[in-house]
Amino acid sequence: MIHRCIKNLKKCLLAIFVVISSVCLQGLKEMDKYDWFPTESAHKQYPMKIVRGDLIFSDGTSIYIPDGKVFNNGWGNFGSTHIVGEKFKLLPVELEILWFSFVEDKFYLGSFDLPIVQLEQAFKQGFINPHNGEKSTYDSIITGLAPNGNISLWIAGAGIVQELVRFQAQAIELDQAIIDKVLPGDRKTYIQTVLESYLDRSTLNIISEYGLNSTLWQRYAEQFLWQPKVTGVKYSTMWLFMNNGEKEFLNASGIMQIREHRATPKEIRIEWGKPSERYMADVKFNEAEIFAVFDEVCKDNAKKSLKLWFDINPNLYTVSIYLQDSQYSLKLEKAEAKVYRL
Repeated sequence: MIHRCIKNLKKCLLAIFVVISSVCLQGLKEMDKYDWFPTESAHKQYPMKIVRGDLIFSDGTSIYIPDGKVFNNGWGNFGSTHIVGEKFKLLPVELEILWFSFVEDKFYLGSFDLPIVQLEQAFKQGFINPHNGEKSTYDSIITGLAPNGNISLWIAGAGIVQELVRFQAQAIELDQAIIDKVLPGDRKTYIQTVLESYLDRSTLNIISEYGLNSTLWQRYAEQFLWQPKVTGVKYSTMWLFMNNGEKEFLNASGIMQIREHRATPKEIRIEWGKPSERYMADVKFNEAEIFAVFDEVCKDNAKKSLKLWFDINPNLYTVSIYLQDSQYSLKLEKAEAKVYRL
């Protein structure tokens, strides 16, 4: 009797094990992989150097972020591309990174869990490719490094860039042997050589006199409820480059996904005209002015709905820009707007 019960129990346990194993194997088979690669980014005024950076997968393996070189390619922009490992990869669940900030003369270290559910959803959902109007998915994960240990992670593809998450790393002191490998020769001399090689004289003078702007990254991250509006011409396409590194594409046909909240704009390019006669307005915003104008209009309500108006005169090749709500309209005097025939 006891022997029969033990025998039946073993059968039950074996059956449970088979079911669990089958479910686990099925789960592994269903884990999606994508054709993507890692790259790095830094603000043009703040060159960085990665000592070691890894995006870690759920199975414990990882892929490294390109390291060992100085970079200041622009916030949210593509950096180096190293084609390593398998073409199709899992999405990472963790970031580990150690880097050096030249303007500050500091090393930073951080280890962070990534929002894997949000990341998987974004890759599965994808976006409408601005070049062919078809659905595409992201093909890169950009790690942005900034002063004070600020980190931004973007996903990108076909020129579209979307910020995924931000982190805060901590300054760290390293062994001299490691420092000597990262900063060869005399430390001060090497740092000064890098800064003079990567920054213009005006930027160097500003940093020397005022130091770095410690609140800049919080300002970049601020979101407002605004939409672009074009008058004077019937625009066909529009690229929006935001201060937080995001890049968005709109077209007049309305097939693109329209966002409600955005960071403040850094640059906007507007195209219009016939296939045989195309024009583009390239508007570059003054950083201090764009922050000030948004602050002024939203001083009594940060959630109010805004329009950023572009009044284009195609005959005079001029663009007037205003930020408006239901009551106020402020003109952006320092924005640089140029109109080109393509």
